[in-house]
Amino acid sequence: FILLYYHGFRLNKKQLFIAAIAIIIIVDLLSTCFKVDSSLGRMLIYKLSFKMLGDHFFSGVGWGKFALVYGEYQTEYFRKGEYTIKELLLAGNTQYAFNDYFQFVIETGLTGLLFLATALALLIRVIIHTLNQHHDRPFIILIAISQILAINIAATFTHVFEKPFYQ
Repeated sequence: FILLYYHGFRLNKKQLFIAAIAIIIIVDLLSTCFKVDSSLGRMLIYKLSFKMLGDHFFSGVGWGKFALVYGEYQTEYFRKGEYTIKELLLAGNTQYAFNDYFQFVIETGLTGLLFLATALALLIRVIIHTLNQHHDRPFIILIAISQILAINIAATFTHVFEKPFYQ
């Protein structure tokens, strides 16, 4: 982000496309080659979480009740016997969906989804307004926006919003 908006540094569309593909490949390699068990454990969490979302899309499971309801879904999943040995070994006392946005929607339902969409639109609007207001693009503003973007992107892969440091 800083490189894209810093004075004198420009990428053409082909370079942006190549950079995006490289980032996707690096993330895929890290998750499939170096953190295999962690990735497989999260796949189980996501599988059960999508079932929770489907069952409670309109109302949600309740604010702060993800861990409790997830435990019930995990118990039911293993009770049915349709699991792999690897899933059984990786299962645990899961407290988070490892995606703050996904967990928020599971807990709050359609209302939470609408809230997130509104918050995203407002965040984009504030960033665009800030960049337009400061045509010289001071480096400190670019760093601040980069940090906000980094925290929001990290929230799609882990649970960061409940930690006071990120708040």
